[in-house]
Amino acid sequence: MQQVDISANHPVVLLLVHRECHT
Repeated sequence: MQQVDISANHPVVLLLVHRECHT
């Protein structure tokens, strides 16, 4: 549940994670 909260509070984090996965 915490992960969802972070995503909603910090959408940028999701972008970073996506980028890391792509790299």
